[in-house]
Amino acid sequence: YNNDADSISGSASTSSFSFSSASAMISDMMEVAGNSFKPTIGTLQETIEEGDEDDSDRSNSNKLLRRRHVNLSAAFCGAVVIIVCIVSAIAKLGTGDPGNSSLYSTTTTFTTHNDIATDGNPHLQKYSYVFVAYDEVGVALAKQLFGQLQISMKEHVGGNLTLIDVDRHDYVRTAGMDTGCTQFNLEQGQVAILEEPEFHCSSARLKKIFMEHRDGSREKWGVKLIHLTRNPFNMAVSNYCRHVQEKIASQASPCKPGGTNHMNAGFLGKAGIMSRDDFADIFAACKEIHDPNYPYNKLLAALPPEKGLRMSVSDESIGLALMANDLIKFREVYQLVDHEWQNKNRNKLRVFDVLTMTLDSWIDYPDSRMKDFLDFVFGKSMPASSKSQIAAEYARMPLEQRLPTEAMCDDDMLVDVLRNDAILSGPLGRIEDLLESVLSGKTEIER
Repeated sequence: YNNDADSISGSASTSSFSFSSASAMISDMMEVAGNSFKPTIGTLQETIEEGDEDDSDRSNSNKLLRRRHVNLSAAFCGAVVIIVCIVSAIAKLGTGDPGNSSLYSTTTTFTTHNDIATDGNPHLQKYSYVFVAYDEVGVALAKQLFGQLQISMKEHVGGNLTLIDVDRHDYVRTAGMDTGCTQFNLEQGQVAILEEPEFHCSSARLKKIFMEHRDGSREKWGVKLIHLTRNPFNMAVSNYCRHVQEKIASQASPCKPGGTNHMNAGFLGKAGIMSRDDFADIFAACKEIHDPNYPYNKLLAALPPEKGLRMSVSDESIGLALMANDLIKFREVYQLVDHEWQNKNRNKLRVFDVLTMTLDSWIDYPDSRMKDFLDFVFGKSMPASSKSQIAAEYARMPLEQRLPTEAMCDDDMLVDVLRNDAILSGPLGRIEDLLESVLSGKTEIER
């Protein structure tokens, strides 16, 4: 487990990459230290030897002894230099560049590598695949990753994957307003891209939605879920920038709480993330600023950022709350499925693997994140050289070809405004802490 920005991951290949990088860095430093030290040894030896030739009272044995002392001192100094270099290299890897943070670059994998297959093959076509995202950038990335998944599956495993359409509003309230869950059926070899799914039902019910399927003739071995999250402060700022740049006037009000947030507030309040009072304060602050006589995007552009951001967070509150909800629910579903493995007397053993990644890290480290994605899906079924080639080609693509840059905004000043806002900083900060706790966790269970 390594703190390097490009290596904190559940994948062994990423960790080994970091170790080799550290070794190379240390070797380079040692070589530089050794080269710079060699002339010093020679100079000291020459000085001693010249002095000894002028001193007839010194014996040859004393000359040798003094040379040994010099060489020992030089060796000691050289060792100190090398140790300092090693410590510096390790410190550099621990600190990393400004992007090195568990929040931005950690990849968390809840994985249950299965022993279902008796022939030793992974049979990846027997799984369902799910991408979950919360904004335009996340959905665009999910579609790209699905395309890569389809291509690589044909080449390295065989068979086609089928993309199914899921409406997040298609949910059944089993026992009232607070228990709705987006409904879908996932068969083996099917892929779903879920934008802001509504998972307000119990974790046990959500487990059934993910794991069960209707076609009894084709056994499904499990689900591999790619959870594309985002730092909540960056998510709110990007929403602000996107609306400010909109050309078409928007008449929608950003201050409406809606039924989704009513459902979010109950669960997140109990979890200590966002209470009903937090939601009420956010919407009240928005209403104080919003003027229904002006288009939302035009009003945002005219207002100072500290006011505009309050409207933007209210507008983005559904996505922020749903992301927080899913971070908790997916972990609970994983634990429920894992419990089946603890009781192997059951007839069915299934897999629920979750890869949690931030869009921020995909923007900053596309090469490493693509490797993590391919490792998560294919494991040893795809050669490391193929993964590296795909990742390198993806990283070489201009950012505007990888992601919709018009929906992205990296503005530290605006983030600082949110962090210092008396109403917004608390809820957003708690979502940030929740995300960081998931990303910093690491669960790998070899079955």
